[in-house]
Amino acid sequence: MRPCRIVVEGVCVDLGAAPVLRQVDLTLEPGQLTALLGPSGAGKTTLLKVLAGLEQPRAGRVRAGEVSWSDAGVGRFVAARARGVGLVFQSYALWPHLSAFENVAFPLRVRRVPEAELRARVAAAFELVRLPREVQAREPATLSGGEQQRVSLARALVYEPGLLLCDEPLANLDAPGREALRADMRRLQRSTGVTVLYVTHDQAEALAMADRLAVMDAGRIVEAGDPRALYERARSPIVARFLGARNELRGVRRGGLVELEGGVALESPLDGGPRDGSAVVALLRPDELELLGPGEARAGWAGVVASVEFAGERVRLCLEGAVRLCVDVPADRAPAPGARVVAAARPGRARVYPA
Repeated sequence: MRPCRIVVEGVCVDLGAAPVLRQVDLTLEPGQLTALLGPSGAGKTTLLKVLAGLEQPRAGRVRAGEVSWSDAGVGRFVAARARGVGLVFQSYALWPHLSAFENVAFPLRVRRVPEAELRARVAAAFELVRLPREVQAREPATLSGGEQQRVSLARALVYEPGLLLCDEPLANLDAPGREALRADMRRLQRSTGVTVLYVTHDQAEALAMADRLAVMDAGRIVEAGDPRALYERARSPIVARFLGARNELRGVRRGGLVELEGGVALESPLDGGPRDGSAVVALLRPDELELLGPGEARAGWAGVVASVEFAGERVRLCLEGAVRLCVDVPADRAPAPGARVVAAARPGRARVYPA
C-alpha cells in the first residue's frame, strides 16, 4: 500500500447501548504524522481499531485513497489482513518464544517473501530503528523496554505499509527512553514517508511529533489542525484546557474588554466571540502569566505563594488570593513560599470563550 489520504466520514461505534464514537470525521494526509490527543475514554483507541479493520462501525465510511475500506451504508467491510496497515502497541505485542529477528520477519513469512529478500528487508528494518546486529538473535524477555518497542516498530515497517497506527507506543518507557525513541520515530516517519496516526494522551509528546493535531473528547473530534495554531488559538475551551490552560477565570465581556474575577480587566482577543454583556471564561496557561516587579502599573492578581514546584530551569508557583493561579517563572527568580506577589497576564495571551 502506497501512502495515500485516509478519510473517515461520520463514523459511529457503539459498545452495547453506549456510543463510543459519535459521527467522527478525520482526514490523514499522505506522508504526515497526525497525533490523536485526548483523555482516557475519549475513543482514541476505538478509532485506531476502526482504521486497522479490527472494529466494524455501525455507521459511516472509511476510504484509503480511492479504495473503500468500510461503508456501513452498503455493508462493505475490508478485513484487517487485506488493508496492509502497520500496528505498534503500548504493550509491544511481541511473540516471547521468537527471536527479535523472527518477530520482525513474521509479516514477510506470512506473505511468503523469498528468504534472501526477507533477510535483506529485516536487516534494513533493524538499521532503520537503530538496533544493533547482536540484538537480532535475542528473545524479547532479554531486551529492555526501549529495545522491545524498536523491534515492534521494525516489525510494523518491514512490509512497507502505507499507514502506520501507533497506540500510546512510548507509554511504558522511562523518560530518557521516550525522548530517544520519540526522536527516532519522527526521523524514520519522515525518511519513509509513511502516513501515521499516533494516539496519545500526552500533550507534550503530541505537540513535539505532529504535523497535524486532532483533539478528541467524548467520542468526537473536537478540533483538528496545525499543532501551533491549536496551542495558541484553540477555538474550543475543551482543547485549550487539554493543551495546558490550567488557569480559569470567570467574568463578563464589556466592549473590547473582559472584566474578570479579582478585579482585573483584559483586552478580549477573540473577534466575533462572546457578545457584549455576556458571561465568559478566560483560560491561561501557567507560562502565559508573569510576576510584576515593584512599581509596575499593570493590572494583576495579588496573592501569596502557597507552593513552589521545581522543574529544572523553571518552577511552578501556586498562588492563593482572590483567585487561585498557577504561574511558571525562571527558577533563579522564584519567590519563596509565603511571599506576597502580583501576577499578570502576558498581553494578548488569554483565550476567551462563552461561559
